[in-house]
Amino acid sequence: MERKTILVVEDNKDELMIYSTLLSFRGYSILAATGYNDALQIAIEQQPDLAIVDVNLNDPDRDGCDLIRALHEHERTADLPIIGHTAFGDVYRESLEDVDCDAIIHKPTSPAVLLEAIERLIGPGKEIDDE
Repeated sequence: MERKTILVVEDNKDELMIYSTLLSFRGYSILAATGYNDALQIAIEQQPDLAIVDVNLNDPDRDGCDLIRALHEHERTADLPIIGHTAFGDVYRESLEDVDCDAIIHKPTSPAVLLEAIERLIGPGKEIDDE
């Protein structure tokens, strides 16, 4: 079984490291991006199996909803399953519904909740015994 790849888009480097470590440990390959431009380029070029997008990217011009919209509009990433990830659920609720995320997860996030959403969308990561 080939490893599934997840793009994690998170501007907080500590959170990015935590999610990357957790998901790597669970058998997924990780692509990481801290902002809109890097994330869009990585997604188009690498075509991951799923993206987890932080909604508040600390960018004055664009947020994670803009990124999700751009991913849906590009032919190479139009079918990419996307999990919207936010600490500002009330602020971004309508925007996340408008951009049609496959799942919305609110911070702080339980690892079990995140893994359940990922597995529902793309299946489990590669088991150590599969290598």
